[in-house]
Formats: sequence, C-alpha cells, structure tokens
Amino acid sequence: AGTNFVYDGTAKTVSVSVAADSLVYAGDSCTVTASLTQGADNVSAGTFTFTATSLGNGNYRLPGTAQSPVYTIAPKEIVIDWADDDFTYTGGVQTISASYKDVEGREVQLAVTTDRPFLGAGSYTARAAFAGGETNYTLPESPVCVFTMQKATYDMSGVSFADGTFVEDGTAKSLSVAGSLPDGVTVVYDNNGQTASGVYTVTARFVYDTDNYNALSPMTATLTVNRAQLTAQADESADSPD
Repeated sequence: AGTNFVYDGTAKTVSVSVAADSLVYAGDSCTVTASLTQGADNVSAGTFTFTATSLGNGNYRLPGTAQSPVYTIAPKEIVIDWADDDFTYTGGVQTISASYKDVEGREVQLAVTTDRPFLGAGSYTARAAFAGGETNYTLPESPVCVFTMQKATYDMSGVSFADGTFVEDGTAKSLSVAGSLPDGVTVVYDNNGQTASGVYTVTARFVYDTDNYNALSPMTATLTVNRAQLTAQADESADSPD
C-alpha cells in the first residue's frame, strides 16, 4: 500500500528496497533504483507512483511485474484568518475579507459571501471559499464566521429644544426644535399648540430608522402662555362739574 502525505510544497520521496527474505544470501546487498512513473509530480496534491527500474546487484533481477503502490499527497487544510473589523451601519453594502497563509507564508485572499447583502444592522453568516480553482489546499469543515453590523448613531449635537413664553391672544402657541435634523429624522410634538393661558410640558418625539440607528431620546421643553394684561381706560364722555 502507498503512503499518504500532506501537501507542503516539497517533493515527496519514497524509499525502495529489496525485502530481506528475498535475498539468496543473507550477506548480499542489493540497492533499488526507482523513478516516478505516474502523476504530474511528487509535489502537488494528488496521486503518484514510483516504479523500481533497476537493481544494484547483477545476481538478482526485478520481478516480471514490479509492484508500484499508489502514493497520495492530500491537500493541506488552511486556517482562515477573518478580518477583525468593527462594522457599523453606513447605508451602503460593506465587505468582509478573509485570507490564509500558503506554505511559503504568503497571504492569499479568499472569496467571501454572506447569507444576505451585508447592508443593514444585524447578524450575518459569512462563508469563505477559494477565489479560483485550488487543488493543493482545502477549506476547513465549516468555513463560516458570524459577523454583527452595529447600529449607527445620529449626530444630534446641533439640535435643541428650548422653553418659550407667550401672551394669550386667542391663537395657538407652539414650540419647535432648533437646529438641523439629520437626514431621515423628523419630529412630532405632544401637548403643543396651546391657546389657553397656563404652563405646559411639550415633548418632541423623533421619527427615524429604528432598524439601523440607535434610539433617539425625546426632548421636553416648557411652554408658558400668560394671561393678557387688561388696561383700564377712563370714560371721557361722562359729565364733568361746571
């Protein structure tokens, strides 16, 4: 039977000798010359055979059918180096990279696919494969890795919601946020638009992409509507003493 090897980039050699019990005299020596007879080479993964071609002792001859066992060089299983990246939602499709080191220490990129487009926040399963035909290396049994894309955070640093004081005049009084809202963010108000005098707490609630962005906390401000001041005016048409 042949011997199994694992690909390492080097030529594999086979030791061929005469069985001791086939020599007529125990003191005789007989070397065997063998050559590669089948297989592309004895370096790459695959099968090959060495066949005995001559003996170093003229008192002996090769058998009519020289036994040529088949030797196997198995592909080398790679170790996948997944890129250690932190992914955060950007609104665009992102890529995951993976590679392995060949027997000469060179980094070789692998092709990576995900179970769905790597776009939104959430968990994804990535699978690595050889970018082209590869015979000297093999993938591990489970060439997969789970990645998480984190939610992004809106920049609300330029947005504020301030208190406001008004005088009652029969029209609705309202507060509104100041500053520029990020793209994709709108605002709705609770308890806003008051006509009667009083003190009100107004809440600004933000509407946004909750699937891909971290939570936005509501903002509150105080809306004060003061009573209008009445001004007394004398009636000049009243009779005055002569």
